[in-house]
Amino acid sequence: MVRIPRDAYEISLRLCELRAGNFQNQYVSPKLRALAADDARLTPHIEGVIGYIGDICAAIWLGIDPEEMIVQMLIETDLLQHRDECDLRFRNWRVDVKVEDIPPHLHAAVLERTIDGEAPYGKRLLNGNQFDNNYGNVDIYLFSLLDTADPRLATEWYPVGYIMAEDVRRVCPRPVAERFPVPAYAIPTSSLEDPLELLTIGPRAADPHLPGAQEEEGLLQAIDADRLGMILERLDLGNMHIRQ
Repeated sequence: MVRIPRDAYEISLRLCELRAGNFQNQYVSPKLRALAADDARLTPHIEGVIGYIGDICAAIWLGIDPEEMIVQMLIETDLLQHRDECDLRFRNWRVDVKVEDIPPHLHAAVLERTIDGEAPYGKRLLNGNQFDNNYGNVDIYLFSLLDTADPRLATEWYPVGYIMAEDVRRVCPRPVAERFPVPAYAIPTSSLEDPLELLTIGPRAADPHLPGAQEEEGLLQAIDADRLGMILERLDLGNMHIRQ
């Protein structure tokens, strides 16, 4: 469990506002939009805010500096011009963090991974199109939940479990359209690996297709320094508390 840093919500909302002119969240949740209906600033961004809070907390849980993770994300997305391919890198593994909206009375069963896969909320979902289009860019999908669905009120983040990308189609050969808002790879919660095992995973072998130190330096040099400075000023990272 990670206690959500004090300013994680505000930083996440600012990131969503900064990217709004370039792209939006791929899936809109009517349930979450209704939850945020009293907050005009949050309503159009709630899915993305929850996602960024999950990224920040996952980084903390994995021992990654969340501020460095955000700066790296800004560089890799050409300053929020497009989506990132993965949320963070951990020991050279590319990790995509998923935060799912699960009713509180089911949290224990989901976190213990004992919930019946055929029961409501018994499966963890990967958007079918998103998974297929991004295959090869993510190594690990880490599922998680917040203690409450409203990101303004959430105080704790919990890892549920993870699955290697190469195992997804073995567990669920094709996206399932029935019962879900969009076709999704439906992974029984019991098929996930214990999240604690991720903390001790060995480093992934270097991939020649991934940018090395020199390539990353090139990306940094190609970034518009003035625009990067403007974004960092808008985020006000130096005065925000997102570390623990």
